Amino acid sequence: GPDRAATARALEVASVADMNLDRSDRAEARATEALARYTELGDSRGAARILDARAMATFLEADIRTGTELLDRAAHLFEDSGDLMRTVTPRSTRGHGLVLLDQATAGLADARQALEIARTLGHPEGQAYALWHCAEALAVLGQPDEAVAAGEEARALATRIDHRGWTATAWRAIGLGRQVAGDLEAALAAHEQSLALADH
Repeated sequence: GPDRAATARALEVASVADMNLDRSDRAEARATEALARYTELGDSRGAARILDARAMATFLEADIRTGTELLDRAAHLFEDSGDLMRTVTPRSTRGHGLVLLDQATAGLADARQALEIARTLGHPEGQAYALWHCAEALAVLGQPDEAVAAGEEARALATRIDHRGWTATAWRAIGLGRQVAGDLEAALAAHEQSLALADH
């Protein structure tokens, strides 16, 4: 109807639904329209949410370089609009993307920035998520003890809040740390824990 803000929000939600239903063209079209409406309304938080969702979709479609750039823009928009809680995921995921792009030092810096925000806000889910990314960066940088410690902290947090997904990724991080340390038996056990939790 005539409510432009409500229409923008409906388009935003529909674009995410389309993304999850693997209707990427329609998802992108709706996201583009929602972004245009949020821009007209001067709604920076709405624009940031759209950029965040599109960045994640791009990232998961294996365009890591573009996705990482978009995640950085989304994180900055959330920061600029004062929505710090929502900053954690794109900032940390950007760090993960940088690790995958062979820029582990920069990736660790982003993941640690996200972790600091999550800790300041008392956000355990965000902490577990950022710790997973820190652990993977540390493993790539050849710091297995620190990687395992970050993974263990992530696992403890994720288990406490009963978050199965982040518990699985924490076990993966522990496995990578153990692998870099040369303890292949412990690495295999950790990866098997992750795989079991990732079922379905």
